[in-house]
Amino acid sequence: MIDILGIAIAFITTMLLFSVLVTALVQAVQQLRSKKHKGLVSGMSKFADAIAELEPGFNTGKFQQLVTSGIVVEKAQYVDFTKVQHVYRQLSATKGIEDVHLQQMFEQAEDEMRLVFKQHMDIASIVISAVIVVVMQLDAFALLNRLSVDREFRQALAAQGQAVLVAPKLGQAAPFSDIERKVNRQFVEELPPEYPLLQELAGQENANKKDALAAFSQLMQQVPAMSEEEVEVLRQDYLAALEKELVLAQQQSVTSAMEQYRSLSKFGFQVLPVKSMDYYLSWQTLLGLLFSAILISFGAPFWFNILKSVVGLKDAMALKHEVKKG
Repeated sequence: MIDILGIAIAFITTMLLFSVLVTALVQAVQQLRSKKHKGLVSGMSKFADAIAELEPGFNTGKFQQLVTSGIVVEKAQYVDFTKVQHVYRQLSATKGIEDVHLQQMFEQAEDEMRLVFKQHMDIASIVISAVIVVVMQLDAFALLNRLSVDREFRQALAAQGQAVLVAPKLGQAAPFSDIERKVNRQFVEELPPEYPLLQELAGQENANKKDALAAFSQLMQQVPAMSEEEVEVLRQDYLAALEKELVLAQQQSVTSAMEQYRSLSKFGFQVLPVKSMDYYLSWQTLLGLLFSAILISFGAPFWFNILKSVVGLKDAMALKHEVKKG
């Protein structure tokens, strides 16, 4: 039974490593093709059209340009309601849309943009998974067969799996909370001394940019004697700092992909190990490749949790065996 679990751990580790590689490549493609910015432009274009239906003559082109232009980063990837509200008030001749209605329209546009972006990333993940499996000839059935007979190969992958559990951040981008803490520290150090209340920024932690901006805005509202213009300047500075750090984190995905490929190459996984096209003419091979692509598409978090469970089961069984033996 322990041998079976050893094979399972090695197999799961392989799926995890390839899943991390796919994730890194998807993030790299997203960054290189400015997917988030394009999605923002498309979503805000539809949002502007919705405003124009209520206010004929509204300058939709100017609205889109202003809300999708970053402060530090030329191509913004996110816009919050406060900026949208500010631009609308700036461009609207009648200001006929109440804030509550405008926010509802914006939240609907946000949901649509989020859904479209997820669909695009899911498709990219499936396509990249298939390409990686075919190019690196990852046949799930052949892999299982090799793991069952090659003890050294199996143990090396199992050891890698144990190492991944100890350092679970393998190939993963920094969580947003880490980026937020870095920006908050920098921002607090640069704040004017007349705003001591904003020192509380250093203790904030949020899951995403939207929540971070909302928390920042809420904190600023508690600052006495701060004009609306000063509030907006600070908000834009804070958003700019977040944008800059997020783009830097995304750019690291290309490096992460290369590091992950080198990690796989240590175990003999490489591009086109079998050069002949005859390799792809076997139905069994094609089924093995298809099965691998499906498994990898489950994603790194799925395989990490499975690996953790199976390793825990193996350790528990080994301990039980030692107790009986003693």
